[in-house]
Amino acid sequence: MSTGRLNWPTPAVFTEDDVRAAVGMPEAIASARQALLALADGRARSPEPWHLDMAEGSVHVKGGALDGAATFATKLSSGFPGNAGRGLPTSDGFTAILDAATGQVRALLLDGGYLTELRTGAAGAVALDLLAAPRTETIAFVGTGGQIRHQITGALHVREPAAVILLGRRRAALESLAKWVRSGHDVDVRIQALNGSPIDADAVVTATTATSPILFPGQLRPGVHVTAVGSDSPGKRELDPAILLAADLVAVDERRQSMRIGELQGIPPNGLAIASITTLGALLRDGAPAWSPRRTSVADLSGTGAQDAAIAETAADRLLA
Repeated sequence: MSTGRLNWPTPAVFTEDDVRAAVGMPEAIASARQALLALADGRARSPEPWHLDMAEGSVHVKGGALDGAATFATKLSSGFPGNAGRGLPTSDGFTAILDAATGQVRALLLDGGYLTELRTGAAGAVALDLLAAPRTETIAFVGTGGQIRHQITGALHVREPAAVILLGRRRAALESLAKWVRSGHDVDVRIQALNGSPIDADAVVTATTATSPILFPGQLRPGVHVTAVGSDSPGKRELDPAILLAADLVAVDERRQSMRIGELQGIPPNGLAIASITTLGALLRDGAPAWSPRRTSVADLSGTGAQDAAIAETAADRLLA
């Protein structure tokens, strides 16, 4: 009996090294802009993610498709913070790239979660570029996990600060992160304990697994921009809600998703002091409001399947050529 798969070719399989060689931060930033614009214009299908919470970590499954693209993608990523103490990466995962016309699996990218980490850093860069001061002198980064390195890399692609401040609770992890920054970037690096003290920075980026606020209004200077990327499942929160309530502008990657799993969860839509919540895609399409030194802005990035599809297509174009 025929299985119907006799002529169905085996998909190509690429390793993390292959994917890293094919796609870097510049390509990731371009794909993030493409995905966010497609979401704003209704040219993307990006269903809400599926989550599995485990005792030691979590697993996320996301997928999406951009209209007119030759491929679409589904990806699985895991985050297990305790792996740092085991000498293992804190994230892992793979991406399946499928043909948009036939549904055939074209490629499996065993990227170890690299594309997820990279596209998150790229989205952070897009948010910073849209909303932070054009001359951002100091950027603070909160967190010491793998994602904060991608946030730093993305930020330094779109801004040239004189200094960065690294904040965390583990001194050894901060020292290691500072050494990494100094090895690749010509920028002054400062270390500060995350203990509620003021953060003297023009922009603050948080990338943690916090389930209760780690950043409060009294720590921030007037006119600051804050990007939060850690909240990507129910119960996670990095920002005190008062930061969002007092913001002049709040931008998200996907509105409903932010309310369900991002920093907006638990905040009634009519509770925000701002007139409305916008999206990064709308700001890319229509232009961001002119920056002013007194404007406080927040970007909440919970991650979308459209972003996964866009960066996967970029990888597929290069790897399958």
